[in-house]
Amino acid sequence: MGVIYWIFFAISIIGILSMTLAFFKMLTHFSAKEELEVSTEGLSLIVPIKGADETTFDNLKVLVDSDIQSSVEYLFAMETEDDPAYRVCKAVKKSAKDKDIKIILTGESEELMGKQHNIKVAVQNATYDIIGSMDADVNVDSNALKTGLKSLNSDDVGIVYFLPYYSGTGTLGGGLLSTYINYFYNIIFSYLHFFAKAPTVIGALWMMPKELFKKCEADGRLVGTVSDDRELGFASAEWGYKNIFIPKTVMMPHENLSLQEGINHLGKWFGMVRAEGIAVYILFVLMWNPLLYASVLLLAALCMGSGEYLNTSIILFISVFLLRAINIIVLNTSIYKMPASTNLLMTIAYDLIFFPILFFINLFKPTIEWKGKIYKLGKQGKIISID
Repeated sequence: MGVIYWIFFAISIIGILSMTLAFFKMLTHFSAKEELEVSTEGLSLIVPIKGADETTFDNLKVLVDSDIQSSVEYLFAMETEDDPAYRVCKAVKKSAKDKDIKIILTGESEELMGKQHNIKVAVQNATYDIIGSMDADVNVDSNALKTGLKSLNSDDVGIVYFLPYYSGTGTLGGGLLSTYINYFYNIIFSYLHFFAKAPTVIGALWMMPKELFKKCEADGRLVGTVSDDRELGFASAEWGYKNIFIPKTVMMPHENLSLQEGINHLGKWFGMVRAEGIAVYILFVLMWNPLLYASVLLLAALCMGSGEYLNTSIILFISVFLLRAINIIVLNTSIYKMPASTNLLMTIAYDLIFFPILFFINLFKPTIEWKGKIYKLGKQGKIISID
């Protein structure tokens, strides 16, 4: 029992160190001052969209009202006119008649996920040499597009992308999404980017040369995979380009989801990690939830009734709890610009309750469900079948 205890203790310490390194690197990265420059490059900005909610109109309106001197065309891409997003996009176009807005009907996707399909068809209609993609639930500030274009200032730059976060509080399901993205995924991603040099990009808002995208498409990198972000990022790096992590956030409004809807939504993201292989999926737990391990050790020490183990476990639990709380508070105030205690309790509940449940549910689950379709996945997120 003693050996097992100290193995779990070591895993907790590794998790603490990894999380702390990533946390401080994030703070350093986002402390860089933004230097705005005028770019003369034109931009074809694609919004792949399916469905609409109460925030969609505002998100798209803010986007087309961006403060940018370059020529920009906005391509709203959806499968059919029957999509609720079609009416919303028409309303945005009507409200911004001075903007170059095109609504593109892409037809039903048969081999790609809907987002990838919509982007692929929209690129065929893109006018400019630089393309970008923004998720419809993203709300950008007026300088975001300008910042992205400025970052594509060298021939060796492949993809530039922003860090997304969820703002505000509300429903339990939306809180789960906020917790996962803001205080779990973003920290993991920062570690992978800065220390593991992983070339994966984040798909909330990115920009890249159209020529590079078409090269990825011609090489088959977008066909039959569940993660276009992964494939684009890896392909860009393999061909010698740099992927630039812009020190700027883009906000996503809190999603009004029930607890079950939030769990289902997170199941998709856990499933995509699981598709990378069982080793990666297990590492996903081993390194990135030290609070869970500290709690397990504390419960084990209480059950054993050992004073030595109990004292060590209490110190470890209190230390990890305080570190996690500090992470949340500092990220909220310095990067996400939210009140300090936002999602604090939900994050603790996620670490101790929802994370292990989601992990085990998806451990042997070969499918993910998204936008009404079920995708059976193989290695590295390759799509085996769509139902």
